[in-house]
Amino acid sequence: MVILQTAKHHQSATEWNIHVIEARNADLEEDIIQCIEASDELVSPPKEAALFKFTDELLKTSRVCDGTYWNMQKEFSDRHIVEAVGIVGYYSFVAHTLNVFEI
Repeated sequence: MVILQTAKHHQSATEWNIHVIEARNADLEEDIIQCIEASDELVSPPKEAALFKFTDELLKTSRVCDGTYWNMQKEFSDRHIVEAVGIVGYYSFVAHTLNVFEI
């Protein structure tokens, strides 16, 4: 889910096309995939909504407000939050590389 949001944010078609297949193989719900693709706000289920908001805010502002962080912490451990930030950072790098070299 986080990788798809990152791919969408950076308009990286290659990253999107590769990871949408993986998301479906991992049983990410199709309505969540469609929501990300349409850049619509995800409001449920709560766990996915917290992750969506956290990722969206991080991608748009390079930080998250306290409320977004605390909502994320209600649903995930600190380890998972760190992993989400790392995934955004890594796949932003990948998207930039794919986009610059038109892969």
